[in-house]
Order: sequence, then C-alpha cells, then structure tokens
Amino acid sequence: MVNEKKILTISVVVFTLQTFVSTVTAETKIIPSFEKLVKEGVKTIELDSVFNACIEKVEFGEEDLLTGEKKIGTIWLKGAKYAGEYTFGILHVSDWEGLSSKAPDIPVENECYNFQVEGPLPTEKSSLSGQYIGYNIKLASGDFEINRDVVKPKYKEKMTVTEFLEDGLDYGSRIIEITGKIYETDYNSSWFKIELFSEKIAVNFKEDVLNGFYYPERWKDNDAIKDKLRSLKVGQTLTLRGQFKGPNTYLPWQFEVLEIID
Repeated sequence: MVNEKKILTISVVVFTLQTFVSTVTAETKIIPSFEKLVKEGVKTIELDSVFNACIEKVEFGEEDLLTGEKKIGTIWLKGAKYAGEYTFGILHVSDWEGLSSKAPDIPVENECYNFQVEGPLPTEKSSLSGQYIGYNIKLASGDFEINRDVVKPKYKEKMTVTEFLEDGLDYGSRIIEITGKIYETDYNSSWFKIELFSEKIAVNFKEDVLNGFYYPERWKDNDAIKDKLRSLKVGQTLTLRGQFKGPNTYLPWQFEVLEIID
C-alpha cells in the first residue's frame, strides 16, 4: 500500500520545520500533538491541518438569569515551553459554539480532542507568553494516530526572506541575518520600518514580508546610517541583522533591526 502524505507547513513570526500528516492505512492518519508543534517552534498551524490537543481550560460567558446556564466561549489548549516561554492555544471551536454549560457533550478539561484548522492559527506574543489563536476550528472526524516525537529545529544564522518564509520557524531571540528585496519603507518618530519580500512568494498580508523595525537609538546620532536610510529604494536587495524577540518587539512578525549589513 502506498502511503498518502500531506505536509503541515509552518508559515509568523516567529514559529526548516515540516510536520508530516500521512496515511498509515486506508482509515488511519498520523497527526501531530499540539505540544509537539509548540516544541518544534512552528509559527502557524496551516489551513486544513489536523492536530491533537488537550483542554487546559474552558471559558464560559455570563450566566443566564432565568436558566442559570452559561454559553461556552473560548477553549484553552495545554501548551509547552519554547525558547523558555510557555506557549498555549486559544480556540473558538465551531462544533461547540453556543453550547450550554449543562450540555451533555460539553468539552471537558484535561480531555484530548482532534481539531481541524479551517483558518490558519498564527502565534501571537504577549507580555507573558506566546499563544496560537484560532477562530475557524472544528472537531476532526476519522481515525488518527498521534505523533508526539519532537524533531529539534535546525536554525540558520543567515538566510533569504524566501527561506525564512518557507522554513516557518520561530527564531525566538536568536540574532540572524536575512536578505531580501525592499518592498517598502516607512518611518515616524519611533522607528524606521523596512519591509523585505521574496520574489517567489506573493505579498498578500503582513505575514508575507519581513517587517524590520530600526529604532532611533541605533541611528539617531550617526549621519552615515541616516544617509543610508535616505538612500534605500524599493526593489533594492538588502541584508538586515537583528532578532524577533528583542526588547523592542511585541508581535511575532516584528523583526528588530540591529544593523543594516549592505
């Protein structure tokens, strides 16, 4: 029997890593656990992917005055630590939407379920932790085997924007160099922004470019750097050295520029 294989590709910042979803028999598929995805540094769980996760907490709305019931709201998934930071999941599951707290098929804390992604789950960074946010999620039907084996990510010190977007790894606070062509630049009193794009990957959303933020403390007293910033042109090839989870970055798609290499 020939095994059918689908690749779960990781897109934000964040978090080459590829998680394979393959057919073991005509009925059983191998899917990753959520903790495996977190520990492997994936940035986005892609559209149509299926994964297994356990419930950490179920949030409900306000109690109905007459019935005493509450409507189900947000589902919290048990996560794991990645780069020293606890990363969990926050889902809105269509199969459970509007269920009463007294319904017999309400999701149960500490129980595990298989979820299918109808809209990508990107990671987002808060002041306390990272999290996957998913609004288009449903329960997956079928027989699955859970893959919990963590494959250690292979990080690069230098890469192109194409490699960065295709690898889809969360680089945490690692300092790296990324080369691409300038999509556009912008500035205000707080930062100078340089967006780099890949000629291979269409630019549709902010996640499709590298959003580099160059903060004034690194260039305000340096006329040579100011001249360099003034000279930047759309379409020009540029290499930026920096990090995603630096002291000035608050979102996974923000890249703090430490230096313009060329």
